[in-house]
Amino acid sequence: MEYLTGTVKWFSNAKGLGFINPIPESHQEDIFIHYSVIQMDGFKTLKAGQTVKFLIERGDKGFLATCVIPVYETRDEYLILRRQQGETAQET
Repeated sequence: MEYLTGTVKWFSNAKGLGFINPIPESHQEDIFIHYSVIQMDGFKTLKAGQTVKFLIERGDKGFLATCVIPVYETRDEYLILRRQQGETAQET
């Protein structure tokens, strides 16, 4: 299987779900994300606009991501997002 690239349309920490916009727009519909498929340590969350790599499969209600890997442009971006995620985890 080949990983696709996309950006996070939105992600709710409270509900643990969100959607990805695929790039290029090879799919007509957004891709569903559940927090359990996010490949990261600690509190699993994503930020709107964040770039991700992902695998998809077709479910009963449309496409869903089966493996989501956050993409970080720089180490600083990674560290900033991890710090923000830690703060978010403490708030919920």
